[in-house]
Amino acid sequence: MRNPVARTHFAGLMTGAALIMVICAPSARAQSDPPQPHPDPAQSEVSENTVSTDIVVTAQKRAERLQDVPMAITALSSEALTAKGATRLQDFYQQVPGLSVQAVDSGQTGVAIRGVVTGVAGNPTVGITIDDVPVGASTVTAAGAVRIPDLDPSDLQRIEALKGPQGTLYGASSMGGLLKYVTTDADTVNSFGLVGVSGSTVAHGNSGFGIRGAVNTPIVTDVLGVRVSGFYRQDPGYIDNVNSGKSNVNEGRSYGARLGALWKIAPDVSLKVTALYQRDHYLGSSQVEVNYLTRPVYGDLTQIFIPGTGEAVSRSQLYSAAFNAVLGHGLTFTSITGYGISNYKLFRDYSGYAGGAAQALYGVRGAAYDPYAYNTKKFSEEVRIASDQNAPISGLVGAFYTREHSDNNLTLNAYNPTSGAKAGFISQTTDDPLYREYSVFGSARVKIVGGLDIEGGLRYAKNHQADVGITTGASGTRTVIPSSADDSAVTWSVSPRWKVNRDLTVYARVATGFRAGGANAGVAPGIPLTYKSDKTTNYEIGAKGSTPNKVFAYDLSVYRIDWDGIQITSTAVVNNITYSYVGNLGKARINGVEAALQFNPLQDTHLFFNGSYSSSKLRDNLIAAGSIYALRGERLINAPVWSGSAGFDRDFQVSESATLFAGATVGYTGKRYGPFARGAPATGNVRQTLPDYTTIDLRLGLRQTTWTVSAYLNNVTDSRGIIYSSFSAVPATATSRYYANVIRPRTFGVSLQYNFGGR
Repeated sequence: MRNPVARTHFAGLMTGAALIMVICAPSARAQSDPPQPHPDPAQSEVSENTVSTDIVVTAQKRAERLQDVPMAITALSSEALTAKGATRLQDFYQQVPGLSVQAVDSGQTGVAIRGVVTGVAGNPTVGITIDDVPVGASTVTAAGAVRIPDLDPSDLQRIEALKGPQGTLYGASSMGGLLKYVTTDADTVNSFGLVGVSGSTVAHGNSGFGIRGAVNTPIVTDVLGVRVSGFYRQDPGYIDNVNSGKSNVNEGRSYGARLGALWKIAPDVSLKVTALYQRDHYLGSSQVEVNYLTRPVYGDLTQIFIPGTGEAVSRSQLYSAAFNAVLGHGLTFTSITGYGISNYKLFRDYSGYAGGAAQALYGVRGAAYDPYAYNTKKFSEEVRIASDQNAPISGLVGAFYTREHSDNNLTLNAYNPTSGAKAGFISQTTDDPLYREYSVFGSARVKIVGGLDIEGGLRYAKNHQADVGITTGASGTRTVIPSSADDSAVTWSVSPRWKVNRDLTVYARVATGFRAGGANAGVAPGIPLTYKSDKTTNYEIGAKGSTPNKVFAYDLSVYRIDWDGIQITSTAVVNNITYSYVGNLGKARINGVEAALQFNPLQDTHLFFNGSYSSSKLRDNLIAAGSIYALRGERLINAPVWSGSAGFDRDFQVSESATLFAGATVGYTGKRYGPFARGAPATGNVRQTLPDYTTIDLRLGLRQTTWTVSAYLNNVTDSRGIIYSSFSAVPATATSRYYANVIRPRTFGVSLQYNFGGR
């Protein structure tokens, strides 16, 4: 059914973009000379433009102009994110067409690209890499869908968002797309650095601040360089716990450091090593309690959780080494080794689901996980050999291996919901999952004639999973259930491309991706012990280019994604015990259009628009444990039909060494649906609808040779846009209580950065 309100809001966004262009255009028309070629505005220090002409990316494991890559990609610079105070994924996802965020709770964030998502309780559908090293867990047993690093952008070079399946080059868990974090390399020639301070305040909340710095120095000039960076950030809180009487309980404190070194062993041989650490501490839950209509139950920005619950700590470590050597005859050898450690611990109120058990056992209605803990250690190794990409026939071949070992502990206790006093033990579930994956892959590009070429790729992956699930009940009864599974998948891609000229590329792309199958640990007899990998096939055509003088640039794509064997996390009740398990339940189809436009009427004026249309629907009834989970024709979870952003950035030359810059962004996220209701409508189960919302962000600053001062005002209208919402108990009905996560209220911030050493 069409949504006239959503169409009106989206039309308003388009009108706003047009008005901005009209306001700024007269200056261009008043010029006596036609616009001259000027640098790519996407390289601007603070521009939010995501269309580019000459930005270099490594999406296909080789350095290429973004303009030339035959797929839809958005590249974001760390400078632009820092200037507007965007330190988390949920602060900037609207700038990436097709990207959506599911902020479940403090330290738990899921992402989806092009609507390929069925919830946060499952294997991830978006791959995450840091300097080409895959990070995060690959399985639902280790909470892989929500335990992704939310890196502070202070020492990033850029973030690349690859849309559509990336299974051929990046393997499992990239069936919707991939987020590539690219850190800043050490410089072996120059000594330089920076130091910065920032402060912010949130409406209805408290204040925060941050400090960051980086130093680069060559140890041996043009041979060995080292870069060290670090940050500390205190994020304001704005959620109040009515039950405990505490305010701003979701205040967060984050700090981290990174050490990077680049060793040029020989003219054609190099080694890059990196060590990264980040710790995020959240003092309380970021969830608020709403009803079926998404209206607050206890007041604006409030919750009523057990006192003391909600505190969470997340730690991420990554150690990596990238070795590159030119072998001769146009061949290059690359080895990328990574070892990551991630830890997450949450004191989670679970009264909605387990309050009945607490009442029956101890006469109290409160229940909470303490701890709700996941720990993962992940090793990966990739080796590949690539040929000269300028040759008539070029390509690469490689092999990949990863080993993940997790240690999970979910201990459920009963609590007095008013005082927070522990009343007794309810249950404990521990898991010890192991995941191994082996794969080989390759791709080849053949130049046909002129600017016409075609590229194809193939990957074979095999994985093994094993787990020992141990469940202990209130009586002390202990159940040990081992499980294991083996699965394999073949993915491929074909991409014909026509480079009409340097300023225009037209392409088509068919590509596949997959999530690994696995084992259902600790389930009762009659519940499937294993599940298979599911697969997406993406059909896409696109065009990206610009006018020769760079006044107008565009990136357009139209796609269809077929999703088969969808993995759904379901529940089944056996002997009055509820078990959670994963099954392959059906099919879905997603049709979409993405557009990124950029208009530069003057060298110092840049206007941009990023928009996405996506229609995602189930093609089968999803039936689990003999009951209907979702119906054919239902939309997928948290997937807006319309979303986008539009705005401008403009520079004003104040003096020879000083530039004033200003900008504004209007963002829109359309109506979405919450998790599947897990039952037929006839039983009273209903799906929650999340309303659309619009945000306005403003920024202003002054940039001089060695320092930059900037200010921003985000969410000017103080919108209460809901990023994610889920029912607190099954079944989900119109009278159920829901836990929601809202965008940050109106926020004002300032920052000052000083650069030294001439860069």
